[in-house]
Amino acid sequence: MVSPLQKRLFILLIMSFLLLFIIRYLFFHGDIVAAIKASTEEYKRTANMPVLVTVYYEALCGDSKHFIIKQLLPAFKQASPIMDVQLVPYGKAKTSTTLTGSYRFECQHGQTECEANMYHACAIEAIQRAEDRINMVACMIHDNRRPREALHNVSTTCSISFRHYFQNNGSI
Repeated sequence: MVSPLQKRLFILLIMSFLLLFIIRYLFFHGDIVAAIKASTEEYKRTANMPVLVTVYYEALCGDSKHFIIKQLLPAFKQASPIMDVQLVPYGKAKTSTTLTGSYRFECQHGQTECEANMYHACAIEAIQRAEDRINMVACMIHDNRRPREALHNVSTTCSISFRHYFQNNGSI
């Protein structure tokens, strides 16, 4: 006589084999292989194409500051010909829309960080040359407790000229 435990084990074994057979069939005969091949062909890069490095950061975050100054900037200086850096000063922020249709931001480190993120975003958008853009962000994030002053002090603190990015009214 077969015990109930042995029956359960036998049924579990049969179901496992059946599941493995179905997975094997789908993988080797279904559209899964074609989908995988199509997705990898879509993202192949040529040998001389730079690697895209996207950095999401927060302007007042100590970890972001350390990463940009101590890791990203030195790496970019050494590998800039093979690196394309996209900076996104947003981090752990929340965006909502008000009743009037304007945007409202809530940042992890408060309103000052939201303001600093906006200055960083403007600088990133305005500066076309990648090396200047990363140097500007690294200089601004170094002392960013007063974001507007940090932007204006960039030219004296880090010897980066940014006046030509300003509009006629003196604001960036």
